[in-house]
Amino acid sequence: MRLKAISLIVAISIALPITAQAYNESKYTAGDCRPGGDGPKPLLTLPSFLPHIHPFPMPDGIVDGLFLPKTSRFALRDQSGNFSVANFKTHSLEQLTRFDKPIARVRDASERYFSPEGKPVVFDTTKRQWMSYRPAYNGHMRPLFWRGNELFSAVTSSENEDGRNASFRLQKWVAGAARATKVCRLANFFLDAGYKLGEGHSYPYMVLHRTERKTATGRQLTVTFLDVENCQSLTKVYGDLMKGEVLNVHYFAKMKSVLIQVDHPMQQLVWDTGPDDAHCHYYSLANSKLVIVGYDHPIIGAYDPYDGLSLVYMHDEHNNPPKTAQVTGEYPLADVGQYDLELSPDKMSLIGVTQLIDKSKTLVKIDLPTVN
Repeated sequence: MRLKAISLIVAISIALPITAQAYNESKYTAGDCRPGGDGPKPLLTLPSFLPHIHPFPMPDGIVDGLFLPKTSRFALRDQSGNFSVANFKTHSLEQLTRFDKPIARVRDASERYFSPEGKPVVFDTTKRQWMSYRPAYNGHMRPLFWRGNELFSAVTSSENEDGRNASFRLQKWVAGAARATKVCRLANFFLDAGYKLGEGHSYPYMVLHRTERKTATGRQLTVTFLDVENCQSLTKVYGDLMKGEVLNVHYFAKMKSVLIQVDHPMQQLVWDTGPDDAHCHYYSLANSKLVIVGYDHPIIGAYDPYDGLSLVYMHDEHNNPPKTAQVTGEYPLADVGQYDLELSPDKMSLIGVTQLIDKSKTLVKIDLPTVN
């Protein structure tokens, strides 16, 4: 049943009229999620491997950053608001400007533009200048993704001054334009109805989720994919109730897979790879913390303060069993945030900013074991 439902993404786009103002929604039941995993502990244990961890000398007070795989660089911001770019090949650090907000975790294809969370401004690294523009809606901006020189953002806005009836709305800004334009005007996802933004947005899909009903045995989850080009949306309704509060939904676009975080002592993750019920698996993180290392591969991280960082190679689209690989062991990492590290395109290293035992943060490159 799920295979037929997923194919509707293409079929609906062709069958329904496409207009800038139209908003059409199709719902389907995704079927039951059958338990299929205990992971990531105790899954297949790989041979022990001593990784090579390369710390880079960086200024004190790093707070966040973004890996730039195309140019082998890392953009970072310190606690004083200085925005710099580190070059992995030359080990040089070049300060470019100042950021007073966190760096949005979106990249254009050329890795030229950077924007902070919440504000209608973009920094152009080629021209070394800020570009400000008038937003299509008033509210908090969340950049979703770039398409060429077009930046799509979700705006949490309300037509009422008291903030009632706030909803997620969509806007598009073209680099250099004076103002953003409204996209899919009828597609309002109201916060009061329980809608939340997911993670892993990838052109053309904006990902949202909500809990439609709660019972004594669980919560029914729906995940909505809004196609920003034709203003069509597809909503998956999960037949199985989630056994706990849904914390977040992550979309892995290349595999068309959904990872669901649940507040539950035994089943913290639900990994839905489709196209049928046999490809939906439950995982237990035990005392580990989920680390998202990117959305291009079916790989996640699990950080434990005692066991260090491991990588989990999830069930894939062919339903092959998962594997785990110890990455850091007893290396003195004090903590790893959910988005601190990112997997390189060749899957040979992790790159990002991590916190050490002395509470400082530094830029590191971690060579990974080979997993067959």
